[in-house]
Parts: sequence; C-alpha cells; structure tokens
Amino acid sequence: MDHKNKVAVITGGASGLGKATCEQLVKLGLKVAIFDLNEEQAKLTVESLGEENAIYCLVDVTDELSTQSAFKKVLNHYGAIHVCVNCAGIAPAAKVLDRDGTAMALSKFTTAININLIGTFNVAKLAAEYMAKNEPLNDSLERGVIINTASVAGYEGQMGQSAYAASKGAIIALSLPMARDLARSGIRVNAIALQVSWEHRCC
Repeated sequence: MDHKNKVAVITGGASGLGKATCEQLVKLGLKVAIFDLNEEQAKLTVESLGEENAIYCLVDVTDELSTQSAFKKVLNHYGAIHVCVNCAGIAPAAKVLDRDGTAMALSKFTTAININLIGTFNVAKLAAEYMAKNEPLNDSLERGVIINTASVAGYEGQMGQSAYAASKGAIIALSLPMARDLARSGIRVNAIALQVSWEHRCC
C-alpha cells in the first residue's frame, strides 16, 4: 500500500502505544484519526502531530452509536478509511481470589472484556464496512488493513492477569477468522502480540 495521504483510525491514539502508532504513521505520510475518551490528551496529540495530519473523535469503543458517529466524522473530513489499528485497552490487575479469599469483582472481568475484546470487534467491523467500499489500492485488489493489539498474555498470562489474558487470548482467536471473512473484500487483518512489563498490584 502506498502510504501517502492514506487515512488511519487509531483507537486509544491519545497516549501510550496508540500515540506512538499515530506518530509513526504520520511520519510515513498517513493522515490519522484518533479515537479516544481523553479529550485533553487527544487535543495535545493532534497539536503535536499537526492539524493538517490528525483529527480526534471522542469515542467509547464499546458503544456502537458512538463509534458509528466517529467513523462518519472521519469520512466527512478525509473521505475514506484505509487502516485501522486497535490500541484501546486496559490491563486490570486482580487475582481470582485475593489474599483474604475474596473473589474478584465480576465488574473487573467484564470491563476488561468489554473494552479490550468487544471494543476491538466493534471498531474493526465498522472499519471493514467502510474499507470494503474503497477502490482497490493496488494490483492485489487490497482495500484496507486492520491491526488488532493482542499480547503474550493471551498465550501465557501471569498471576493477576485472568481478565486481561482472557481478553487478549480472544483477540488472537478473533483475528484469523476475521481475516478469512474479509479476504474477499481485499482487507487484511493482523494481530500483534506485545510483551510488556507487568507490575502486580493485586497481591
């Protein structure tokens, strides 16, 4: 894919891995749309990237209407979407039973699944819908690329990572059938498994 003036949607793009992804893509010549709930940080990130290179949308990735509205804003501003990188996620640290024998609050587990897994699928499916309408970008009839952020925790989670590992293992399991579903539309799907340091706060 020729990177120049292509458009990328980055969830969690206002900070951390998402921001670093935005910075790298802008260096490659892409325009970026930051999907994030942190408006203050998103504004600062747009300023650092240059308003000619970036916009931001306040998005709750777990909410379909919020996400649909953001995609429409991107299309109105840039006219197309070619790349989607799902970086939005949380990593709650909690053991199934704490040292007093009390079970983890179910809300910690469901929140991780909702943001990390359901949020990723919600954004990816909508991105795919719009990418499928693109004219082919090259001789291989490619129309877009989706990259989902997994983790080595999805293969081998550590103590206190049951919710996080479950969500990232699901991302790994999700990405191959998604790639197979979208191949006929010329949309590639990949997952990246990052290894990050883990500080236990649950023991």
